[in-house]
Amino acid sequence: MNVLFVMRHPGVASLAPTLRMLADRGHDVRLAYSYVRRGESVQTVQELVDSSSNITTVKLPPTTDVGWVEVAERFRRAGNYLRFLEPPFRDAPKLRRRAENSAPPLAVRVARVFAAVGPPGVSILHRIVEAVERCLLPPQEIERFLREQRPDILLVAHVLAFDGGESDYVRAARRIGIRTVFPIRGWDNLTNKGLIRDAPDLVLVWNDLQAREARELHGVPDGQISITGAPKCDPLFDWRPRWSREEFCRVVGLRPDRPIVLYVGSSPFIAKREVAFVSRWIAGLRAHGGILAEAGILVRPHPLNGAQWFAATLDGSQVSIWPRAGEPPRDDVSRDNYFDSIHHAAAVVGINTTAQIESAVLGRPVHTLLAKEFRKTQEGTLHFRHLRADDYGHVIVGRTLEEHALQLEASLRGDFDSSRDERFLRRFVRPLGLDVVATNVLVDEVEALAARPAPAPRSGPLLAPLVRLVLRPAVGRAARARMRRERRRGEKRVQRGHPSASPPGGGPASP
Repeated sequence: MNVLFVMRHPGVASLAPTLRMLADRGHDVRLAYSYVRRGESVQTVQELVDSSSNITTVKLPPTTDVGWVEVAERFRRAGNYLRFLEPPFRDAPKLRRRAENSAPPLAVRVARVFAAVGPPGVSILHRIVEAVERCLLPPQEIERFLREQRPDILLVAHVLAFDGGESDYVRAARRIGIRTVFPIRGWDNLTNKGLIRDAPDLVLVWNDLQAREARELHGVPDGQISITGAPKCDPLFDWRPRWSREEFCRVVGLRPDRPIVLYVGSSPFIAKREVAFVSRWIAGLRAHGGILAEAGILVRPHPLNGAQWFAATLDGSQVSIWPRAGEPPRDDVSRDNYFDSIHHAAAVVGINTTAQIESAVLGRPVHTLLAKEFRKTQEGTLHFRHLRADDYGHVIVGRTLEEHALQLEASLRGDFDSSRDERFLRRFVRPLGLDVVATNVLVDEVEALAARPAPAPRSGPLLAPLVRLVLRPAVGRAARARMRRERRRGEKRVQRGHPSASPPGGGPASP
């Protein structure tokens, strides 16, 4: 089986075990990307290439018809904005604002007119925008690239990006008759990003809750959705601590004879001003007294939100920020650091982050405080509701700092119902069984799809040629606007000293 894994940039470390397993089973895996965002992402790709002769890299083709690319991107950004004006996102103002900032100004103005009619008006406009977008052709370079590569399976990574990500690759594959697979990598991907438009032949989700999101929010047919569990969490089920408690406390600078509360940081979108909140939170816990007066407090910044922590100062003893600027758990050492932080904690606290799920895998009581400054990124997001759901949620929710302190104090004294974590894991993380490795299921599903007959080529809506003819006058203007924007980006990239990078084992990445 030949698998082509298309990713706009190689930031997909969570899928590395899946790609390695495909190669170990004898399949040819080609990693294709255009540009590099972070150096550690290239390191992950290089490690994959070095680990197996069945894994290689290939350069994605640049597209030359920038006018049509720009038009397609504008319709996709508009459609993604309109989805956040619909009823499921009524109480998600920050998600809506982010999508609005990404949308074309004209789309925002037109949306306001239709919104005056109410939800039916927005729904009508959204259907019109999506119908037009479906009429657009993928760039011919992409279709030519797929014909040259001839993969049995096209695996895509970033379809949910606001600009459409690899949507053109999915559409081109449908036109040729290539099987397509989209694995959902994160617990929040289906509710806080863009839309799936051309539904891949197989959308792999963690659980029945994500299956419902794929069906109801993205229109993916039931027959194209399969549940695998959460591959991202698989390593946690097998990890063992590297350090003893005494060794760990010596490294992070806390007393080994006191319980540790681990604060796991959130992303910049969730907690833009996190340092000030944590300072007040620590002061409140200390003022509560009792076991919280001398408990160790370990703050672990989110790796994408570490800048605000680098020079932060938190008052009092028994408080440590480690690693100082955050650290993504990508290699053995960084993963052990992350694991040991959770393992040696008596309780874990976070605002709204994947670490709250991963802490449940390790059996720790997980807490959150409904903070006023984070209301729009806690209760104002759909994925946060999974953590606190009455029938399967595991996070212990404090509505005030005093209530939160009482709950946290109980956990530090050992008064914690461990069945909360197990209930959550069985529903959300490993619904096929706690001993069923999600990565194995994902690879099995990909192999099963490859064994099925290839889909018949699909050329798109009948009226598509007419729609494209109507849009053609706008293409030239769109091309000029895009070229001006790309020129400005290139100038900024050079000023910041960010040269282009090359895929390991392949040609130079396109800018």
